[in-house]
Amino acid sequence: MSHVIELVTLDGEHRVGSMDIASSLGIQHKNVLELLRRYRDDFAQFGRVAFETRPFETPGGSQSREVAMLSEDQCYLLLTYSRNTVRVRSLKVALVRAFGSARREGISRSLTAWQELQRLEIENASSLTRASIGSRLMLERKRALPQLRARREKLEAQVILPMFALPN
Repeated sequence: MSHVIELVTLDGEHRVGSMDIASSLGIQHKNVLELLRRYRDDFAQFGRVAFETRPFETPGGSQSREVAMLSEDQCYLLLTYSRNTVRVRSLKVALVRAFGSARREGISRSLTAWQELQRLEIENASSLTRASIGSRLMLERKRALPQLRARREKLEAQVILPMFALPN
């Protein structure tokens, strides 16, 4: 029995809706909520259980229901409170896969961002070095120019005057 688990991101954390868990286990959603309320303190040890109100359509019109959005640890805790049937074991496997895949994807994105950050730092350091060398060299040249001009004038005078000197 294979389950497709849809993870949603809530406050930067991957979560699974209690409706999806109830559906995968083949039980009524109210039973999942009852279990969450009965062991509220246990679930709270793994963070806040996020409850949402979601609309749904019935033959009598639109209604709303409360849905719990469970973190990875809360999902596993919920399943440990369930009998270890084939469905429960199958859902455990599906959750381990889904959360593991999301974690690896997040690590991959983080690594890529870290690599980009390193490239940016190298580019910034290179640019800073070039600017520093360029501006330092330009400043040194500005400081040296008056002395260079004076030396040049002196040397030019020594070279040019003899060229135009009248013979004796």
